[in-house]
Amino acid sequence: MWKQARTLAIGVCLAALGAVFPSASAGASESPEPLALADCAALRVDFVSILPEMIKPKTLEISGSPFDQAALARMSKAAELDPNGLCHYRDANNRLPKATSKRVIFFGDSITEYWAIAAPDMFVGDVLNRGVSSQTTTQMLVRFRHDVIDLKPRVVHILAGVNDPMSPGGTIATRSNMMAMVELAQAHGIKVVLGSLTPSTGFWLAPGVKLAPEIAALNAWLKDYAAREGIAFIDYYSPVVGTEGNMRAEYSNDGLHPNQIGYNVLTPVARKALKL
Repeated sequence: MWKQARTLAIGVCLAALGAVFPSASAGASESPEPLALADCAALRVDFVSILPEMIKPKTLEISGSPFDQAALARMSKAAELDPNGLCHYRDANNRLPKATSKRVIFFGDSITEYWAIAAPDMFVGDVLNRGVSSQTTTQMLVRFRHDVIDLKPRVVHILAGVNDPMSPGGTIATRSNMMAMVELAQAHGIKVVLGSLTPSTGFWLAPGVKLAPEIAALNAWLKDYAAREGIAFIDYYSPVVGTEGNMRAEYSNDGLHPNQIGYNVLTPVARKALKL
């Protein structure tokens, strides 16, 4: 099963890079038709239906996948149709009322998206979750206008980068992407809060990738960059890290994502820093 899942993950990343850097020889006739709102809604409902199983303690072993073949096929189709997640929250964004002065957006990848399932009482009022599972910082930068700038938050909480080492491009663009998102937010009067990556030594989607040193390097850079730019920085790494740069076993089912117990540790850290 992990081989199919790994193939999906690589396909998602390649599709994203193809969308951002299209071939010079590609003609206009090769561009896919934009997704209808109904298609976006169906893809999101289909994916969100499996999220609760991802965070239940001990429902996912470190070498396994919670997805059956049919779920993998649906996720692959979603990645093909919407490689940058631009439609993931399009319906929800269109329904939003005018932003209040207290709007906060959590912007990130699966660790952010699953957080809404683990701590629903934190995402109430004008606190919005705009995480999209499996995304790299390159994909996040593509949708930053749609899911952050256009929603006019007071604060954006950015937690990103853990998927970059597992993508074909690696972390070459990670720092540039993070700086670009910060600068875009600041240019629109949005306060930025950066979160450290949570720890991991490896993940079943990419068993050959040694994540611990990549995460340590990115966190060191994020902390230094935040200090230099006067940006708030939240340490999510220290509360859940094990002795070898791993996430402690009780806090994760798969070695990468926090489970419910892990989120129970991280949520108060976020609440305190953001005064939620």
